Amino acid sequence: MRISLLFLVGLFFVGCSSLKEMDLVDPIEESTDFYFMSECCPKGCIECPDPDPEPPVGPIQDVLREMNKIRAQVGAGPVFIDSKLTCAADAHSKDIGAKRVCSHYGSDGSTPWKRAERCGTRAYGEIVACGHRTGADAVRGWYNSSGHRKIMLNGQFKKVGIAVHNYHWTAIFAY
Repeated sequence: MRISLLFLVGLFFVGCSSLKEMDLVDPIEESTDFYFMSECCPKGCIECPDPDPEPPVGPIQDVLREMNKIRAQVGAGPVFIDSKLTCAADAHSKDIGAKRVCSHYGSDGSTPWKRAERCGTRAYGEIVACGHRTGADAVRGWYNSSGHRKIMLNGQFKKVGIAVHNYHWTAIFAY
């Protein structure tokens, strides 16, 4: 399991590139079937950055395990790590973690949907948590917020990208 997760994380880092110049369509303007929630939403992101020297495999595994444990309790089924969604989550966590803001908007004005497109995929839900010291604490915080919980436990979501930087956690979901 650990080897396959490291392989997925490795694939994501190889496939994550800067697409800042691309003219991207913002799906949030096209549809209202997108969900995102954070503890606060001031403006604030960047292109997919290079990986941290210390990949957050442990915390990512913790979040995924805790998230799937709760999903199983409500019959939602598990979510699986997706390298392209992880690219989008990592870009956002690094951006907001470096700036020390808690937002769904990147410092370049990007939305979760734009960041997902930059990483070659689409996203339909994002949750952000800031200041939690462990993955389990971040999941508990999301669970204790009705908006976050609705996204995290959405049984239609099958894929997730998870990242953390400076205690700024991002989970971004897709079907």
